[in-house]
Amino acid sequence: MKDKVISVLKGHKLLLVFLAAALIKQILVIGLPIYVMQGSPCDDELMKEWAFSISKLDWTGDFNSYTFMKEPGFAILLAVCYRLHLPYIFTLTLGYSISCMVFSSALKNIFSSKKSVIIIYIALLFHPISYCSTVLQRVYRNGLGVVLTLCVFGGLLHLYFTIGRERMRCPLLWSAFTGVSLGYLWITKSDTVWVLPFTGTVCLVMFFFLIAKRRELKILPRLLCLVFPW
Repeated sequence: MKDKVISVLKGHKLLLVFLAAALIKQILVIGLPIYVMQGSPCDDELMKEWAFSISKLDWTGDFNSYTFMKEPGFAILLAVCYRLHLPYIFTLTLGYSISCMVFSSALKNIFSSKKSVIIIYIALLFHPISYCSTVLQRVYRNGLGVVLTLCVFGGLLHLYFTIGRERMRCPLLWSAFTGVSLGYLWITKSDTVWVLPFTGTVCLVMFFFLIAKRRELKILPRLLCLVFPW
């Protein structure tokens, strides 16, 4: 039994390191205060008001000049935190840790050494931007934007490395994950349109790769995976 446990732990060494570092990250942010910038009817205060409305299933709130001013993605997250009684900083930090895992784990296909992947993961996880008051502590969409951007890039890399190698289920899951992440990023910060050229380029490369492999693979279902990120 002991040998079996040790074997399982060795087989998931990278995941264990990821989880241990993420736990340390969560401990470090305990007790950090949050703040809503006062006098910001188009930013922090607007998100807070929308979150209260959404939590009551009043999706649009009062119809006024601010109704279509910003995207609702961040307000939806706040509403979920409010309804489930989840601490804001805990939730955002957890999301950031998961996004770092998604992005870093994709790099296993580039680096032969797991140490390189771990170093990149640690550098991302404890990057100063993740402690910046305007990203972590301010109740605004900046922090969620960082989380979703990492998910998009990580999901695309996973899709790129699995679409011609793994069984259909794996690239399909990463395709759906990337599509959801990109869609949610779009309704959170529409000024992240700069992500689209990268997405289009990677999908185009995968398209030509699959065309070149058409005699070895059933490429039609795999080509459908390139649709979801859009």
